[in-house]
Amino acid sequence: MNTAASVASAVRAAVAQGLLPAGTEPPAEDPRPWPVLLLMALGAWLAALPLLGVLGLLFGDLLRGDVGPYLAGGLVLAAALVVLRSRAVPLFVEQLAVPGLLVGLLGVAVGLFRDLSPRGGALAMCALVLASGALLPKAWLRVLLGAAAAVLLALSLTGPGDVLLGSGRNLVSLGLAWQGAAALALGTLALVAAGRAGPPRWAAAADALGAGALLGTLAGLAWWSGMSFMVGGAT
Repeated sequence: MNTAASVASAVRAAVAQGLLPAGTEPPAEDPRPWPVLLLMALGAWLAALPLLGVLGLLFGDLLRGDVGPYLAGGLVLAAALVVLRSRAVPLFVEQLAVPGLLVGLLGVAVGLFRDLSPRGGALAMCALVLASGALLPKAWLRVLLGAAAAVLLALSLTGPGDVLLGSGRNLVSLGLAWQGAAALALGTLALVAAGRAGPPRWAAAADALGAGALLGTLAGLAWWSGMSFMVGGAT
């Protein structure tokens, strides 16, 4: 039995036992070899970086305006989401949309953090990142966006200096921030496990985003603890 048949059999058994919601389908297998995907992604990133630099030089005045970051970032983000959701685009264009997604989110973030407080901007970006992840069909992109959402949620609950620098100026606030991110991740995964995350498509998105948020929380806790998290491995 090959891998695809094994996965399909495992999914059917999980649905029969009530571990997965009814109607859950196994993930579609990508027929493209991973070395081709890797080379195309590398070429897309190498092509995207100078292209974005040229666009920044051409539209620099627009980006410095009041609505410039929202307009430019929103357009790039929308275009990237459309390309990534489409199944009829060339592989190179699909991989080119990944840096476009990052640039679009960063463009909107520039405007939000400029016009709102640091906590307000982080909370708004957390909602935007989660919405973008829910619209994307790629599980690995959902996991990465879920991790980013966990960090942004922690930023919205405490100061950026405490979360990013691990300065520990307010240990109670910092601990509560990461506990809030962990509660979001675990609560989402619990809803998926209980079959209460909605239709299978929503459940799949919630599962990937929740797993990413949990990974982001663990990475944040490891960053905050510094070298002390390695003490267990030295004994």
